[in-house]
Amino acid sequence: LDLIDDGLQNLFLLLQAQNVALAVGAEGEQAVNAAGEQPLAAIAMTPETFSLDGLPRPVLVDCWASWCKNCAAMEKTVFVDSQVVKELERFTVVRLQAEDMSALRRLPGFSEVKGLPAFVLFE
Repeated sequence: LDLIDDGLQNLFLLLQAQNVALAVGAEGEQAVNAAGEQPLAAIAMTPETFSLDGLPRPVLVDCWASWCKNCAAMEKTVFVDSQVVKELERFTVVRLQAEDMSALRRLPGFSEVKGLPAFVLFE
């Protein structure tokens, strides 16, 4: 993205660092949850109910599904990390449950999504 500012770049670096920690089997899940950190506050939607109408910008859409193991891991580790939650306070966060990838890809702005988890930014 050409429009990434320092705060957004910090957020993506945090997400990337957390994802790498998950991939190498770090103890992030137990340590973060044991620390009592609060999970991310977000608006829940599905492809059928998805709308940006009336939402303050920028909007960060977290695309996930119940069958996605990496999505579940991120929910338990990344989205309860205090640094990530703090960076995301600048955004309206939408958690878009995308059980059907074809329905997700039909939404405007989501045709490029290859798999889950995925994040889409609307400014």
